[in-house]
This record gives sequence, C-alpha cells and structure tokens, in this order.
Amino acid sequence: SCVSSVSSHSKRQRTLVPITPMPHYSDMDTPELKNKLNRFGVRPLPKRQMILKLKEIHQYTHQLVSSDSEDEASVSGATAQMKPPASRHHCPPSQLNSTSLSNPELCISSDGDSDSDGGISASQAASRLQDRLKAVRSFILSDSKLYSQILQYKPLVLSQLQEQLKAAGIRLGAAKLMDYLDSQCITFTTAKPAARPKQPSKKKKKKKGKH
Repeated sequence: SCVSSVSSHSKRQRTLVPITPMPHYSDMDTPELKNKLNRFGVRPLPKRQMILKLKEIHQYTHQLVSSDSEDEASVSGATAQMKPPASRHHCPPSQLNSTSLSNPELCISSDGDSDSDGGISASQAASRLQDRLKAVRSFILSDSKLYSQILQYKPLVLSQLQEQLKAAGIRLGAAKLMDYLDSQCITFTTAKPAARPKQPSKKKKKKKGKH
C-alpha cells in the first residue's frame, strides 16, 4: 500500500551506515590525543577518557550517514534519536555539531543537575541549557562585585554562587555550573567558606585609671 511504501522509505532514510574507518586512537601517544581533542575545543583528560571522547566525536561527526542521501534532514533526525552511551562529559548527538565543538561551554555534563529535564527532547534540553548559561553570564556581568572578583583571579565559592543564582531565579546544577566556569577559565572552589569565630567584644569602656 501507499502507507507501507512511505513507511519503508522513511525507515530506509534513517538507516545509518559507516563510511569512514575510525582511527586507532588507542595506539596514539598522549600528546597526539591532546592535540586532536584541542581541535574540538575539549580540554585534556586522562588518556583513557581522551580515547573514549575521540571515539564518540568521530562516531557522531564522521562515521554515521544515512544510506539515502536525498534527505539530509533524516540523518540529523536519526542521529538525534540514537541514545548516547553513559558518559559524564558527553554532548547529546544533536548538540555535537560545529557550534558546540567551537564552544566547549555548550558541551556540559548531563548529570548532577538539581532540576531534571526529563520528558523533553534533546534539542529542547540543549536550548534550555543554552538559555540558562546565557542567564548565568549576564548575571555575572551585571554583578560588579562578582565580576571584579573574577578579574582579580579570586576563586568564587561555588555554593555561594549557586545561592545567588537561585535567588535570581536561575537554576543550574553544580556539575553544569562547574563545567561552565571551567570552560570560561573562571577559578572557583567547592570548599565552604570558614565561619568567622565570634570574637569577644573589646569595645567596652574601660574604667578610667591613673595616667
């Protein structure tokens, strides 16, 4: 029938086939792995993680293509539907494009967020995350004290920054916030500020003595 032919054609469009063999990343030296990651704007990682990251990037940028090249949209659609392997520092396939590769701050871990974005598509999650990161950037620039602290390379206290963002209506998990600050070369600390010990008041007027 007409419906079945359309369905089979659609399935044929979503078929992904390998076209480029994957380089032997496991045989490469650490400096070479770092250089390859640097091209994609990814900071150096332990060797084993760099190999896994390069394999992921290659898989989503070079190796997968639709067997029916007439409709390029089907490639991105099918790739976005693929469930990526569990990884702390991983870009969803829909995000892993030239934009996210040139802007590593868009490639932020998907776990550790205080407010889960379950039930929405990858593109919606990516758009929502970008909006939040823009809000964080605007907040930092609008706070002269905070911005001055960054310019002086004074580490920000992560818990305090989260509280400030929360008070401003910006909700972002600790993992995503840390990765964003790291991508912007902003120093921060996860240690809680030490509470100042209460000093006994010495302002009491002393009895007048002999001079």
